[in-house]
Amino acid sequence: MANEDPNYLSAYNICLQCEEEFTGNENKLRHIRILGYLVLNAPDRTVRSEVTRFIHARQDDSDLVDFGSSFEHYFILPCEFFCTILTVCMLIYPPSFPVMQCKGRTPISSYRRPSRL
Repeated sequence: MANEDPNYLSAYNICLQCEEEFTGNENKLRHIRILGYLVLNAPDRTVRSEVTRFIHARQDDSDLVDFGSSFEHYFILPCEFFCTILTVCMLIYPPSFPVMQCKGRTPISSYRRPSRL
């Protein structure tokens, strides 16, 4: 990460400083950590650059908390909700077609061929 752009490391260090500041407040701490994880584990360089740019452009630490909260509410929670709903729906209404189940990184089909006589 630091080899790509020193701004990434700087943004991550800002998140670490904010974590120390918000140790007593669980919600603010979670939102700051979301940003820190995005800097470290962004899906691509564009996302990492935008998150880094915002962290450096903040007016105060509450801006970072609000930004992390936005990621939680608009990206993380909807994914958790969708997965929960999908799991419940598949239990109630099993699909009539083969479903791929992932174990680790290797997809395994749940479809079983009828055995030949």
